[in-house]
Amino acid sequence: MLKKSLICVAILAIAMPAFAADTFKFHGWDKTVVTTYSWNDICTMDVVMDVGYWINIDCKGDIEVQQDSLLGDPFYSYSGCSDAIVVKSNFLATLKATAEAASAAGGKWSATIDGADTKDIAIGQTTVTVCVAGTKVKIDKLTQADNVKVATVTIMVLPTSLI
Repeated sequence: MLKKSLICVAILAIAMPAFAADTFKFHGWDKTVVTTYSWNDICTMDVVMDVGYWINIDCKGDIEVQQDSLLGDPFYSYSGCSDAIVVKSNFLATLKATAEAASAAGGKWSATIDGADTKDIAIGQTTVTVCVAGTKVKIDKLTQADNVKVATVTIMVLPTSLI
């Protein structure tokens, strides 16, 4: 009987705190406090932004052109495209490329971005390809050498309205 009484007291000692869930004692404190949950600060984070517009266009490398009979006389017509160019921007923008002769060979040069006169880009990162074409290029006016600069491509940007 004593054994059963001790087991019953042990079960009540374990179960009693469940009945008194609204109060608890802090380690050795004499007074009983009512439990209330409250918000606690865990961490803080700074909020930052880019003030102003910025755009980064990776224009590294050259565009190598080769004879192109699709443009006309293959002895005076040349075309070529860039490797993938990465554009990073924090605003909506429109890109445009132009080309002009930069040597005694002259010629009429044009440039496109992804096959079009202009290219709309989104906020973030976009990859584009710039292609250039030249007609009436008189390479016989140049001295024979490797990697002769015959034209210059300029990429321009215009902010695009959100409306």
